[in-house]
Amino acid sequence: MNTPITFGNMGEVAPLHRGWVVGRFIEMENPLHSTDVEIKYHVAKKGEHNEVVASSKAQSLTILIRGEFKISFPEQSKEFILKKEGDFIFWNPGIGHDWEVREDSLLITVRWPSL
Repeated sequence: MNTPITFGNMGEVAPLHRGWVVGRFIEMENPLHSTDVEIKYHVAKKGEHNEVVASSKAQSLTILIRGEFKISFPEQSKEFILKKEGDFIFWNPGIGHDWEVREDSLLITVRWPSL
């Protein structure tokens, strides 16, 4: 089976699926559809935030490309600020987290598997 080559721009594709560019959110006929991994391209504006959420079965890795981003893990009483290019945070399934954008930011989140 030939592996298709796909060319595009994450900034154009991401808004079509709430930021997700690879994963189960993508149409099955698209080569970026996957049940193994999800990748999110998150252009975040200062002041955006999210309430506590947890993925029951997926591991997550968020990488800061630019900006400043705070992520909190209330059940563990921990909070981290990603502010240097390349800062990252990894967490296992079932760990609740919330976040706040402290400066306009660009982040990449990888989650696996895609459930």
